[in-house]
Amino acid sequence: MKLLSIKPEGRLLSEILSEVSAKTGIDIYINPALDKKVFVNIESQPIEKAIKRMIKPLNINNAIIFQGNSIIAVKIFEKSGAEATIKIIPSVTYSETTSPPIGQGSDKKIQTTSDFENMMERKKTTGIAESPGQTEASEERE
Repeated sequence: MKLLSIKPEGRLLSEILSEVSAKTGIDIYINPALDKKVFVNIESQPIEKAIKRMIKPLNINNAIIFQGNSIIAVKIFEKSGAEATIKIIPSVTYSETTSPPIGQGSDKKIQTTSDFENMMERKKTTGIAESPGQTEASEERE
């Protein structure tokens, strides 16, 4: 059983879930209106319990989807799982005081809050939320 430790330090839920997705390989979907700051520290908890404990103070709901005994997806929403319309893009972030591990320098794309905000703005104007990589590829084709 995988254990998860999270020290959110007041970061946005989408940033933290992006790291969780990168560490676990789980697909995570969120209602973008629920992207709030998280403050609950979690130390060595099973993934399901860690996610539930992290979002409980935010007073929002979740659905955890299993395949056999493994979690394959998580949806974060207010009233219905259908609200979880944005797939969190897995990423690893680094604090300003640390540098990336050797071999993972500037060539490694790091998902940022501004990428998420840009994606949300595209969704508002076009009705389509693409990941930054998808947008770059579609712009190159034009």
